[in-house]
Amino acid sequence: MGAKLDVRIIKTKERLKNSLLEILKEKPLEEITISEICAKSSVNRNTFYSHYQSVKDLLEEVEAQFLEIILSKIQVGKETTYSVEELLKQILDCVQENEDMCLLLFAERGDKNFLRTIVMFALPSAVKNWSDEFNINEQDATLLYYYIIGGAVNVIEFWIKNGYKESTAELAHKLDRLIMKGQSAFNNY
Repeated sequence: MGAKLDVRIIKTKERLKNSLLEILKEKPLEEITISEICAKSSVNRNTFYSHYQSVKDLLEEVEAQFLEIILSKIQVGKETTYSVEELLKQILDCVQENEDMCLLLFAERGDKNFLRTIVMFALPSAVKNWSDEFNINEQDATLLYYYIIGGAVNVIEFWIKNGYKESTAELAHKLDRLIMKGQSAFNNY
């Protein structure tokens, strides 16, 4: 009986998530109500509240699942020795493979910080690589990463919203070149 209940819970949660994503196509997150999600998914409010406290909680679960997908594909961690360009390409590949989800999550109607969260997973690798490669201290490498991340997030959002006009390899290369130019500011300290 427990397995049957688990399947029902999983299916209910999926309906709620899919309904939220459908509604996000039409209106901003701040305007979406629990009632709308429940009506669209044919789930009653009590059932919604047995799984989530708010629309934001539901969105956070959608984002967490998507983040797991991305992290499983790019396998970023403190021990990663990928170049920043390789990491960017892996992230961009995953974004492009999940185009529908990304258009909703990264668009004006979604969570503005989600893309930043994804790109932040490259921080430990970038700081280590830049500290070693460019002979800058960890604090400067971290400062550089935060500076660059702001621009990279905006570039990736633009790329998504404009239909992926460049390949993931081309965009990763351009972003990497911008990053290399940015780090050169620390060479003259």
